[in-house]
Amino acid sequence: MKNAKIGSNIPALDGLRGVSILAVIGFHGDWPGFSGGGRGVDLFYVISGYLIAWLLLKEKEKYGAVSLKKFYYRRMLRILPAFYAFLAGYWIICQIFFTDLRKDLHESMLIAGTYSTNFMMGWFNRNVLMAHTWSLSLEEQFYLFFPAMIAFLSRRQATFMAALVVVATPLYRLAIYHPTLLDRLPLRFAYSPDTRFDTIIWGCLIALIMRDEKGKQWLEAIFCRPVTVAAAVLVMAVNCYFSSISKGFMATAGYSLSAASFSFLLLFILVREDHFLNKLMSVKPMQVTGRLSYALYLWHPAALGISSKIVHKLHLPAQPVSEVCLYLLLSFSLAAASYWIIEQPFLRLKDKFTLVGAA
Repeated sequence: MKNAKIGSNIPALDGLRGVSILAVIGFHGDWPGFSGGGRGVDLFYVISGYLIAWLLLKEKEKYGAVSLKKFYYRRMLRILPAFYAFLAGYWIICQIFFTDLRKDLHESMLIAGTYSTNFMMGWFNRNVLMAHTWSLSLEEQFYLFFPAMIAFLSRRQATFMAALVVVATPLYRLAIYHPTLLDRLPLRFAYSPDTRFDTIIWGCLIALIMRDEKGKQWLEAIFCRPVTVAAAVLVMAVNCYFSSISKGFMATAGYSLSAASFSFLLLFILVREDHFLNKLMSVKPMQVTGRLSYALYLWHPAALGISSKIVHKLHLPAQPVSEVCLYLLLSFSLAAASYWIIEQPFLRLKDKFTLVGAA
């Protein structure tokens, strides 16, 4: 078994991000075979949780402490410029293409702009035009407490707390589950922080265990085998199937199974860089797609709406195929513009607050 340089630049992680965003794009585009593509968000959460925890732990081990101030500077420079540029762009798009949405635009902009989409949709069943920003809201809320946990607790204590969240959250979902709750608040379990934080924490837990040499060896010995990955892929497939037909399944066990299976896949790719799966995730197109994943996530719903309007208004031939092609073209064009014009300059500025090498 050849170990990857965990924590250094890992091309396969960009490839996994590419898989996650393509799954989401296909799901929102209602492509055949992508009915479970919403689970791509779970994959991204696991990757994000791993990277955030790994870098914070690495910083603490090297300097003896975590600079929360610099952490939040880095996060703001990474996330906010592209996000608020997207909100401005979405407002302009609504003035041109989606004039019928103007009546709900201001409230939706306020909700999305304050990273409260998941609260408003999950707890209050409010309609938000930029509904996909629920996942960004959840991750921002995660940043409010997890870095402090790494900063003020020992690695052992943080590992215990992460494991507690992973175990307790599905039990909590099961305890509060009732069909009438889903009838009144259909997005309660899918979007709310109290029912979904465990997805991100799964990735954090892997990083916490992997920073200990004995823990790393234990994970590798048990989980980093082809048979384990095959089982994880099978669980993913079954989970995606049931996620498309049963909200009750996802609200109780589904989210935990999704996070666990993606965590085992991530772990396998991290430590088996000689495996074909790692090499597949490392091919250039997947890496590029992964680097554009944040911008793609922001812009793809708008691209979908615009492409649908154009195709139907112009009566283009082979409409389903034309719509898919235009959807992808617009998504990647808008994402590339966001990445190069907005994200890259701020990422260079972000390096001034980076104490350890980013993965």
